Amino acid sequence: MTVNLKKPPLPEKQVQELKVVLEGNSVFKVMYGAGPAAAALFHWQGIVIHNVFDIQVMHSQSDARPKEGITSSHLLHFCDL
Repeated sequence: MTVNLKKPPLPEKQVQELKVVLEGNSVFKVMYGAGPAAAALFHWQGIVIHNVFDIQVMHSQSDARPKEGITSSHLLHFCDL
């Protein structure tokens, strides 16, 4: 039995809408572990994510990791907002 895991392509209009959001600088994206998703989007449709903050990287670089997790105040501090 052969399983086809290749998904059909999105309609061009939807790809363009994704590109506007993901490649635009007007929308600030927050992701956790953005690397695999960014690579997949690039190889799938040539989409390059801009203006993204990867909280996994921030968390791994933080000396003071709160036991209760990352709060919005931590995110604002690291984003310099």
